Amino acid sequence: MDYEQLAKEVIKGVGGSKNVSHLTHCYTRLRFKLVNVDKADKAKIEQLDGVMSVVYSGGEYQVVIGPEVGNVYQQILANKLVANVETDGASEADSAPVKKNFKYCFDLCLDVLVSCFTPIIPAIAGSGMIKVLTAILVSFHWLSDKSQTYVVMNAIGDGIFYFLPFFVAITAAKRLKADQFISMTIAAIIMYPKLEALVAKGTIHFIGLPMQLVDYSSQALPLIFAVILVKYAGKLAEKISPTVLKVWLVPMITLLISAPLTLFIFGPFATYLGSLFAIFTNIMNHWGWIAVGLNAALFPILVMTGTHNALIPLMIQMFATQGFDAVLVPSGLAANIAESGAAAAVATKTKDMKMKSTASGAAISALFGITEPALYGVNLKLKRPFIGMILGSLIGGGIAGLIHLTAYAFVSPSLLSLPIFIGKNSNLVTAIIAAVVTFVVTFAITWILGFKDVSDNQKAKTEGNTTATVNHKAVAVNMTVPVSGQIISLSELGDQVFAKGLLGKGFAVKPSGDTIVAPVSGTVTTVFPTKHAIGLKTDDGLEVMVHMGIDTVELKGKYFEDLVKAGDQVTSGQALAKMDTDQIAKAGYQTSVIIVVTNTAQFANVTVTPSADKREVGFTIEK
Repeated sequence: MDYEQLAKEVIKGVGGSKNVSHLTHCYTRLRFKLVNVDKADKAKIEQLDGVMSVVYSGGEYQVVIGPEVGNVYQQILANKLVANVETDGASEADSAPVKKNFKYCFDLCLDVLVSCFTPIIPAIAGSGMIKVLTAILVSFHWLSDKSQTYVVMNAIGDGIFYFLPFFVAITAAKRLKADQFISMTIAAIIMYPKLEALVAKGTIHFIGLPMQLVDYSSQALPLIFAVILVKYAGKLAEKISPTVLKVWLVPMITLLISAPLTLFIFGPFATYLGSLFAIFTNIMNHWGWIAVGLNAALFPILVMTGTHNALIPLMIQMFATQGFDAVLVPSGLAANIAESGAAAAVATKTKDMKMKSTASGAAISALFGITEPALYGVNLKLKRPFIGMILGSLIGGGIAGLIHLTAYAFVSPSLLSLPIFIGKNSNLVTAIIAAVVTFVVTFAITWILGFKDVSDNQKAKTEGNTTATVNHKAVAVNMTVPVSGQIISLSELGDQVFAKGLLGKGFAVKPSGDTIVAPVSGTVTTVFPTKHAIGLKTDDGLEVMVHMGIDTVELKGKYFEDLVKAGDQVTSGQALAKMDTDQIAKAGYQTSVIIVVTNTAQFANVTVTPSADKREVGFTIEK
């Protein structure tokens, strides 16, 4: 790669030196703030040799290059391609105007909305499984629904949903960088018992003005609007309050502005929007099997475009308001199982040993909710299996709707999480029927549609050259999960560069601990200056990136501690770094620890499969 030429072409592509107001870089991408985003030519930049993708998010123009981004960055500095701008840290250029067009506003709103819900998903999933456990105990007559134990179990399962405004107040405040405790105080105000008691009256009067009271329990949108008020009311209070009085005057003014406005205007307005969502939910519920089938068919496409994360707030609100989901989670199960069925058909029918191994591993991982290997490595690659998977998802989802498959907990649907479908309208047998039928139907459709085998493609390429040979060797590599926590697929990350696998195959962990260990034995090739990313290389040539958090480069090393340096030899499980996940989360950043094989492209294929005990993740690598 010609780093100097690439640096020149990138700067030219973003609109030239004068269009750059700020530039920095992280482990994988150049991060620009541009004076006028419309001057940047995304298509032209993405065509450059060495550029993986271009992402525009929250006012930042990101050019994804990969681990070699530092070399390109250095060429930009060495050749003075960016003039009159601070290239490191905060500067006055940070305040340069950014053209906030519709796409910018949409991306920002979606990012804020998803960020307000993503951190509380584990707690919601755990509470949901308590509700599932309660339903199982009642269905087997091991627990009476009239007992006090039942009431306590329901409280454990429903508590987070009833008091959802408090949780959203915290996450929204972190994301929007507003005062967390004032935001929680607003949640306490709108859920104050004596105010709730007046909800039945509808309209009351405050300082002579009519105020419409509504029930804010299980509501999320009102608090997002309220936190926005808290942020800007707080700034105004800071500006007008004398220094000696700020300790009590700032929160007082903030509350006196944001609380009444929330109760008068934004709370009822957000509740009205919520009622529109309820209407939409009822429409989907009434459509029944049609809605489930269509959603199942669309789900893989949403994953490909990265817009599936937009469903998270919808699903959480659905569980909070009605206590179940008969559409989105069942359709997700159908889509995941269909990915597996299509890949299994390929594994059975293909004559190419490399593809057989790849498809087999992908089919298994899809059954456990990790669909990227099947989607990108098999079905989409061979085209016709992708069509078979879409048709299988449509039919499987429709069947799930016909037998009234209903989820009672918000957990990623897979074979392991089938108990979430145990409840009033469905049971474990219903879930198994839906999964088996979806798999069989998709397998059959894919088999009938067929596909152009990889071995046929290879034969066409080597025809007339009798000396050409292809020799692929499958190598199994077990990676240690780098931190305690919940293993998730890259597609579940908010960052679309990782989610789409642009930097390579891998997995992520939502951490419950602070110590990050080496996933493999090898040499430390890079410790990023901001301490949030570490590069490793194994003796077999596998290049592995350990990336701590998303966009945490902006913390400039704060809350991170590196325990190794470049050139060190490490063994699998050895401590690499420490990250203060609590403080990072409070600062408004996602804390997921991401593991990616950055030189995936150098191998014929890489398939990712988590072990049953979730302590290791297996990588099947075709050389």
